[in-house]
Amino acid sequence: MPKRTDIRTILLIGSGPSMIGLDHGGHHAETEACITLGILGYKVVAVNSNLSTTMSDIGTADRTYIEPLTRATLLDIIQLEKPEGILTGFGGKTEMNMVCRLSQSGALNNSGVRVLGVDPVTVETCEDRVQFIRRMIELEIPVLDSQIADNIEAAIQYAGELKFPLLVRPSYSRTGMHPWLVYNVEEFRNAAERCLADSYRGKITIQEAKTHWQEYEFVCLRDDNNGVEVIGGLENIDPLGIHCGDSISVTPVTSVAGDTVRQLHDLCVRVMQKLSVTGVANLRFARSPETGEIVIIGINCRYTRTSNLIAFAGGIPLCKDITRLSCGFTLAEISSEHQKYGEAFKTGATKTAVKIPRWSIGNYTGADNILDTRMKSVGEVIGIGNNLKNALLRSIRSLDLGTPAIGIPNGDAGKTIADIYNELGVPTTDRLFRLYAAFAKNPDDHELVRITGISHHFIREFRELFDLEKQISAFNGQQPDADLYKQAKTSGFSDQSIAELLGMNASQFQVYRDAAKLYCGYEPVTDADPSIRILAYSTVKQKTRISKKAEPSVLVIGGGPDRIGQSGELDYGVYHAVRTLQEIGLRTIVVNCSPLSGHIGHGGQHVQYIAPRTLEDIVNICRLENPMGVVVQFAGDSTEALSMELQKKGIPVLGTPADVMSLVVDTFALRQRMRTLGIPQPAFALAADLYQAKQKASEVGYPVILRSSDAVESAGDIIVHNEGMLAEKFETSTDNDKGYPLLIEQFLEYAIETEADALADGSDIFVPAVVEHVELAGVHAGDSACVMPPYSTPLRHVDTIEECMKKIGAELGVKGLLNCRFAIYKDTVYLLEVRCRAVRTLPLVSKTCNIPMPELATRILMGSNLADFQLKKQVLPYFCVKASVFPFTIFPEVDPIPGPVMQSTGQAHGISDNYGMAYFKSLEAVSSGMPLEGTVLITVTDEDKPSILEPARRFLELGFTIKATRGTCDFLNKNGIKASSVKKIGFGRPNLVDDIKTGKVDIIINSPSGENSQVDDSYIRKAAIQYKTPNMTTPAAALAVVKALEAGKKADTPPKPLQTYYQMLR
Repeated sequence: MPKRTDIRTILLIGSGPSMIGLDHGGHHAETEACITLGILGYKVVAVNSNLSTTMSDIGTADRTYIEPLTRATLLDIIQLEKPEGILTGFGGKTEMNMVCRLSQSGALNNSGVRVLGVDPVTVETCEDRVQFIRRMIELEIPVLDSQIADNIEAAIQYAGELKFPLLVRPSYSRTGMHPWLVYNVEEFRNAAERCLADSYRGKITIQEAKTHWQEYEFVCLRDDNNGVEVIGGLENIDPLGIHCGDSISVTPVTSVAGDTVRQLHDLCVRVMQKLSVTGVANLRFARSPETGEIVIIGINCRYTRTSNLIAFAGGIPLCKDITRLSCGFTLAEISSEHQKYGEAFKTGATKTAVKIPRWSIGNYTGADNILDTRMKSVGEVIGIGNNLKNALLRSIRSLDLGTPAIGIPNGDAGKTIADIYNELGVPTTDRLFRLYAAFAKNPDDHELVRITGISHHFIREFRELFDLEKQISAFNGQQPDADLYKQAKTSGFSDQSIAELLGMNASQFQVYRDAAKLYCGYEPVTDADPSIRILAYSTVKQKTRISKKAEPSVLVIGGGPDRIGQSGELDYGVYHAVRTLQEIGLRTIVVNCSPLSGHIGHGGQHVQYIAPRTLEDIVNICRLENPMGVVVQFAGDSTEALSMELQKKGIPVLGTPADVMSLVVDTFALRQRMRTLGIPQPAFALAADLYQAKQKASEVGYPVILRSSDAVESAGDIIVHNEGMLAEKFETSTDNDKGYPLLIEQFLEYAIETEADALADGSDIFVPAVVEHVELAGVHAGDSACVMPPYSTPLRHVDTIEECMKKIGAELGVKGLLNCRFAIYKDTVYLLEVRCRAVRTLPLVSKTCNIPMPELATRILMGSNLADFQLKKQVLPYFCVKASVFPFTIFPEVDPIPGPVMQSTGQAHGISDNYGMAYFKSLEAVSSGMPLEGTVLITVTDEDKPSILEPARRFLELGFTIKATRGTCDFLNKNGIKASSVKKIGFGRPNLVDDIKTGKVDIIINSPSGENSQVDDSYIRKAAIQYKTPNMTTPAAALAVVKALEAGKKADTPPKPLQTYYQMLR
C-alpha cells in the first residue's frame, strides 16, 4: 500500500509549552514527523505556540504558525491553508484534545479535513474511563473493578463499599487532571468534588488502589491492514500509586518470567487489533505479585514519554515509522530497522536501559518530595549498560547532581532501622538513596518489599550494589585486586566513585587504573546499518566496537536532562550546531543522556553517545574519538565547569576561552573586571560570615540580594529587606554550606530588566535585538513575561545596552554566544549578569529576528568572523512576547508567587503587529482562555497602590467591574475608580475566597504582603490556582495583561505564518 495520494497538504499541531504531566514524547518528535512528511512529498503546515522547538523553524515545514492552540485559531488556519489531512499523535494531550474537539463539532468534516493516525473516536474510547472500562469488558480484557458516579452522594456511597486507599479520577479530563490517591473519607470527598468539577462527561470513576501491584508499559505499532508490532516494553520499579513519569523505569522487562512477558505481549496485540489503533499506542498493565493477575489500566494513543524512551534506547526511528503508517504504509512495506532494533530490548537481551526522573522540587518553597499520582518531575535521564546495575549507576551520574554513585543520604547513617522503615513507607524522590541507609542496617529483604512495594528482583539488585561498595571500601586506601575492580566497572561504577570508596585521590587512582589496563570501551546499541546513525553506550572491554574515524570531527555536549532553568532551548541549539558542523563537512559527535532530546544528527558521519555528561565520561570519549575540539556552549549550567576541566586535560574547547568561562561564574571577580570598563553595576561586597554580611549589607544599603559568589553552585538569589531577615536567610542558605563566600548586592527595586543575546568573534560583536522583561526587578528572568523589541525602554537605553555588550565582548574575547542581563534604574543602565553560552532566550531572539544564532555561533567557533555573514541590524515591524507556564496545580501547598528563584517549566509565544495582541496570544497559549469581561478582584500592598491605578482604570474602561479589599477599595474610590468592597478571610462571610469558589471573580490582582507582614495572604493565590482564575501578583503584570485584553477584544486579523512576518523585515 503506497502513501496516500488523495492528500496534498497536511496540518500538524504541536504540543505547545512544556507542562508537567501533559505527556508527550519530546518536542523533537513533532520535528521528525514534519521532516518525514516533507520527504514523502506532502506540503506541511505546522502550528505551535512554542518558538523554542525545532518544529517551529521555517525550514521544518512549508508554512509555520506561532499561534495559541485554540479552536478558533486552528479553524482560521484551516480556512487559510486548506489542508486535506491532519496528522495526530505527536503533540501530546494538548493536540489530541484539540483534534477531538474539532472532530466532534463537525469542523474537520465540514472543512474536508481527514484525520491521519488514530481516529478521534478511538481516542475518546481510551481517554474516557467509563467508555474504556466498558470496551475492555466487551473485549474480555481484564480490568480493575470500578464504580462510576455522577454526583457526590453516590460517590461517597460507593466509597463506603470499597476498601481504602482508593483511586478517584474524572471519567474524562481534558485539563490533564491527575488521578487522586486517597486514604480516608475526608480526602475522598475533596478529591471527588474536584474530579466531578473537572470531568468533561460529569462522571468520575472510583476503584481500590492496588498500591503494591507492579506496573508495565508496552509500545505498539499498528497499520491499516491490522498488522501489529510490539516494539518494546518497560517496567516501573515503583509500584502502582506513583505516577509512571516519576518512577524509575527499566527496559526490557526482566523481573518476571518469560511466559508473563508473552502474556503481556499477546494482550497488546489483541487490544491493538480490536481497537483499530493506526500508528502508535502505549499500553499500561498492572500485575499482582501475589496472584499473578494481570489487568489493563490505560492506553495512550499517541507518542508518549514511554514511546520515546523505547525508541531512544533502542535507536528506533519510531517517529518516522508512525508518520508513514499514518499516511497509508503498512508495517511490511516500511523498510525500517525497528524490528531488528527491537530485538536488542526484548527479554533475554544483553543490554538494559534505566530511566530516572529529574526533579526540581527545591525551586518551590514549601513543596514536599512525596511521590504519588501527580507527576512532579520536569525531565529524565537514561543510562544504558550490559546489566541493570551498570545502567542504573550511569543514570544516577547523568542527573547532574554531583553524585557519582548512590550512597547514604546525609543524616541517615545514625537513624535506627525502625526510623528508616517508617520513612521508606512514604515514597519520595530520594527513596532509592534511603534504601542504602536501610541496607547498612542489614534489614530483611522481605520486609523492604512489603514496605516499599518494590519487587524482590530490584531489591536484590540494589543490595548487591551496596555490598559491592562495602567490598571496595574495605580496602581503605589499598589497591583492590583486578577482579574486584573489573566487577565494579562492569557494575557501572565510575573511576571517581571507586577512588572515593578507596580513599584515594585522583592521581593515585589513575596509576592503579592504568596498571590494571581496563579502559572504557563502547558498544553500538544496535548492529543496524551504520549509514543511518550510530548510538553508542559504554562498557568495560579492552577493545571497542565503535571504530575510530580518520576524518576530522567535533564533539558537541548536549544540555542533559530538562530541569527548571534549562530545557528544550538547549536542544534547539545542539540540533542546529550539529547540522551546521555537518554542512561544513565535519563528522559530528554528540554526548547526551536525555531521551527527551531525541536522536540528533543524521547519516554515517554522526555518532551519538548515550552517556553522562561528566568529565570522566567525556574524556573517555575524547580519547577514543580524538575530536579536533569540543563545543560546550549548549551544555547549559555545566558549560563553565566543563570548559576549565577539559582544558586541564588538554582537550581543546572551541570558542570562548576557558579562563573567561571561569571568570563569568565568579560573580565577585567578574564585577571587579567590569568596573575597569566603566559599566555601572549595583553596589556589591563579599561576606564570609554573618558578621561581615551585616556590615557589608549596611554599607550597600537595604534591600539587598544574597547569592553565592559561584554562579554555577548557587541555589538562587534571596532578596533581603532588613538585618533580621539577613540573619535568618544567611544561616539557612544552602550556598553558605558549600563553602563559598556570599555576595551581598544592592537590589534595584522597581527597576526594569532587560537582556540581550549576541554573536561575538573575539573582537567584533553583533546584537540582533534587546529583550524587555514585563515584570520588574525581583522576578526571575525565566519566569517574567518578556517582549522584543522593547515596548517601553527608551531608545537611548537600548543603545547603551548594545554599547556595553560590545565592550564586554571585546574585553573578554568572547567567541560564539554572549548573553547579558541589565536593569534600568533611575534612568541608568546597570549590568547584572554575563553568560558566554546559550540561554533560554536563544530561540526567541533567533526566530523573532530571523537570524540563525546557533548556526552562526557554530561557524564562529570553527573560525568564521562576523564580517563573513554581512549581518545588518533590523527594525522589527512586529512584536514577539513570551509568557511562562507554572506547575502550581501540581504543588497546591506552594504559595504561587514569583520571585528570584525560577519556577516556570515552559513557555509559549505570541507574535503580532502590535504589542497588546502579541501578549494576548501568549496568554491564550498558556491558559485555558483569558476572560474579556467580568469582575476583577484587586488587593495590593500600600507600596503598590499608586501603581495599580492605571491598570484598574483600564479594566473599568474595558467593561470589567472591580471588587477590592477594604484598604484597596477605599484608595481606588478616592482616586475616581469605582470599586465595591469584599471581605478578607476572618472578617465575615461571604469573603473573597467564597467569591472565587462561586465563580464571581474572573481575574485577580494580588500583590503579596511580603516576608515581614503579619498577614498571610497566600490563601488568595492558592484559591486562584485551585479554581483556575488568572492571577497577577504585580501592578506591572496587571498593566500588561489589561493591554493584552484590550487588543484581544478588538482582534479581527487572521493569523499569519512566520514566513509572512519575515517578509516584513528590513
